Amino acid sequence: MDCDGYPRIPMPLMCTAFVPGQIDAAVAGISDPDSRTIATAEALYFRGQATPAAETARPYLDATDPALRYSACLICGYASLSLNRIADARRCL
Repeated sequence: MDCDGYPRIPMPLMCTAFVPGQIDAAVAGISDPDSRTIATAEALYFRGQATPAAETARPYLDATDPALRYSACLICGYASLSLNRIADARRCL
C-alpha cells in the first residue's frame, strides 16, 4: 500500500500521463515516497543514465511490496543490459 492507502502499481512513471518535457514535475507529483523513488529511477533510465538508475532502484530488489520489487527488477535488469553486465541482468530478471 502507498501512503494514501492504495495498492502500489509497478513502474509508476510509465503509468503516469505527463506532458512531454515535464518528467520531473510528474515524478515530483507522486505522493508516495517509495513510488517516487522508483519513478526517479525510471526517469534516470529513460534519460540514458543506467548506472544511477540501477543504484536508485537496487535497494528495492528485496522489497516486500511486489510492485516495488517488480519495478526494481525491471529497472536494474534493463540497466544492467545497457551496461553490458549480463550476469547482473540475469539475477534481476
